[in-house]
Amino acid sequence: MVFESIEQAFKYIVECFRMVTEEPGLLLPSFCSVVLGAFIGIAVFIAAVLSNVFTNSGLGPLFIVVLFGALLLSFMVNYLFMAVSSFAIYEHVKFGRSSLRKAFGRALSRWHVILGLAVVAVVVSMLVGSMKNSRRQRRGAIYGLLAPILTVALEEGWKIASALLIPVAVIGSLGFVDTFKKAFDIARNNLVLIGAGEAGIRILTGLFGFFGVVFSILIAIGLYALLGGLSWMLGVAVAVVFAFMAISFVNTLNMFVRTSFYTLAYAWAEERLEHGSATIAAPTPLKNAFGV
Repeated sequence: MVFESIEQAFKYIVECFRMVTEEPGLLLPSFCSVVLGAFIGIAVFIAAVLSNVFTNSGLGPLFIVVLFGALLLSFMVNYLFMAVSSFAIYEHVKFGRSSLRKAFGRALSRWHVILGLAVVAVVVSMLVGSMKNSRRQRRGAIYGLLAPILTVALEEGWKIASALLIPVAVIGSLGFVDTFKKAFDIARNNLVLIGAGEAGIRILTGLFGFFGVVFSILIAIGLYALLGGLSWMLGVAVAVVFAFMAISFVNTLNMFVRTSFYTLAYAWAEERLEHGSATIAAPTPLKNAFGV
């Protein structure tokens, strides 16, 4: 079962590369999300460190608010560009061509839903962080056994849920509550496809990400060794820029694969609900990869 999921996921990644080859601009929203997210992540890290340092001081609540704001901005940017990517992929598969301007406008029109999802994501993130900190402090056997399970379930569960909620919100033009209802119905009726796709895609993108980062760092070190003899500052600058861009590109591809999978899963499920499952063929990438 696991090997079958990996094989299907590999076929799907090939389909993703085919989509990108047909329309390279499809990668742009994911790339913007990764690059901007990296810089915002620095702000989140600083806010998290300061909130921990000043927890017991009078400034503790202030830095917690700052951390909440930084996390909210991070998730807002991530979800906004994910929504742009999702709508562009939907248009590409359905009409053969997408418009990033139209996709961006559609995503902005759902800003209130995206904001709501970002708030939920921040709450989940802070709960997970709190549970991890509590786990380090408490030594109870039962808590020590259950806490890791609950933490992983909450963190990974929201990651999967948000990947489906975004396309439902932006393509379906639904409100906040209706987005959750629709996503729940789709997940309930497509557990096999989502389960197989998520398992295989997670394994392959994890491996691709790991080796991509390793090779990026090794090449960056090689560039530094090559250029360092001319000027160590030039060597460092070129190596850092190359590593950052290469790792960003790897993360962009991984993000695109996940976003496209859940977008197409939603689009197909929605058409089946409207017209009947027997008469609606799956989008070509899903059909070729998963045989549905």
